Amino acid sequence: VSGSIPRASITAIGVSSEEQAKAEYFRLEILGIDATGLNFMICPTMFNKYALSASIREGKRPTEISWTP
Repeated sequence: VSGSIPRASITAIGVSSEEQAKAEYFRLEILGIDATGLNFMICPTMFNKYALSASIREGKRPTEISWTP
């Protein structure tokens, strides 16, 4: 993606685990970015190329788990 993405255009942040969700949330806080209202979606399948490929070939939507701090 070239340039920045407007905050209003971000609907969720995808991460691979709860630990990563926590780390990214606190990273935003450290950078002074208000993470209030941001949705974090845990979806390990999206970060495993073999599982993602199998999911796509089988026509299955990867499981997403909503995380809030």
